[in-house]
Amino acid sequence: MSTGLESSQWGLYNKELESRGIEDISRDELFFTESELEFGKKMFEHKSWDNFCGDTFDSIFESYLEDYNLLKDLASLDLPILNIFGDRDLRFSKTVTTSFKQYNKNIEDLEIKNSGHFPFLINSNRDLIVSKIVGLGS
Repeated sequence: MSTGLESSQWGLYNKELESRGIEDISRDELFFTESELEFGKKMFEHKSWDNFCGDTFDSIFESYLEDYNLLKDLASLDLPILNIFGDRDLRFSKTVTTSFKQYNKNIEDLEIKNSGHFPFLINSNRDLIVSKIVGLGS
């Protein structure tokens, strides 16, 4: 859900923001749509988020994500895969998230309309996500 699968995809959002002329976008605007903002601000206001966002993320990137590549592993999976993404996610654009299908034919995309980086924040989206997950096992 809402992620890249190799290191270069983690940096593409800077180019996406530049191409739209919104390099100075706020953290709230980057991650949330207007309908998700109320729930998202609660997440950002949580003490653990502040700790995660700063030095912790930099450390994770430097030690793990700068040479991160799950595409080969993705290609070897022989099971149903649900790829969930918001159509308005600026962090990992639709171009990135829909590219995964070229590595595995078992991927089913679930695009959540009017949703950003955290589509599960809205109850109706969570219901849709859960029903799709349950449906994959059928």
